[in-house]
Amino acid sequence: MLLVDLQRDFLATVPGAGRVVARAAALLEAFRAAGLPVVHVRTRGPTPSGDRCVPGTPGAEPPEAVRERAGEPVATKRLYGAFEDPRLEGLLAGRDTVVLAGVHLHACIRQAALEAHARGFAVVVAEDAVGSDDPLHAAAARRWLEARVARFVPVARLPAPGPPPSRLPWRSPLDPERVLYEVPVRDADTVATVAASTRAAFEAWRETKADARRDLLASLADGLRAEAESFAARIAYEVGKPLA
Repeated sequence: MLLVDLQRDFLATVPGAGRVVARAAALLEAFRAAGLPVVHVRTRGPTPSGDRCVPGTPGAEPPEAVRERAGEPVATKRLYGAFEDPRLEGLLAGRDTVVLAGVHLHACIRQAALEAHARGFAVVVAEDAVGSDDPLHAAAARRWLEARVARFVPVARLPAPGPPPSRLPWRSPLDPERVLYEVPVRDADTVATVAASTRAAFEAWRETKADARRDLLASLADGLRAEAESFAARIAYEVGKPLA
């Protein structure tokens, strides 16, 4: 697990920072109890955006609940990338999954996820142990990461990431905490069965006469027109945009 930038200067700007620290602390204790490796990743300031996290100042320190114990490594960075520290890859040697917690989701957590993914790690983000000082940017970053790079899992389901999820959530762009609906995840055998059924249906369709196809498509078009307003409202709701 990488605990990223849980430092007082950064946390001071994060809404709900106390919750983030509490969940990160619970996750930290779970990893320790399981004997799993933990790396504390911290910024050595001053940062480009101001005199934050300067070594030797209180703002550079973590809250006591997430402070490292003897033997737990601390990786350091100047900017966004956790893997700026050349030791980090070696500290993760032999592991196939990286769990991330900390701040900011839209910046250093996102960058750590991309770097870990590029190095062949499966990436899991502890969804209730990350925070950001820019909630809208963080929501966009989560959607992007979740679609391409990382799984978002609550602390209660960690440290063992467990089997792949049986359903994937589709979240509201306006409220990322709200799940609009879930899409089932199928195993390879089920996918193969569905693909075979689709091929069989295509063979039947290709034998269908043109006039029969025309009638079927016209019926489909009538159904779509009849429900146009309902479909438009649903699509607008899913993508978080107004109806024109």
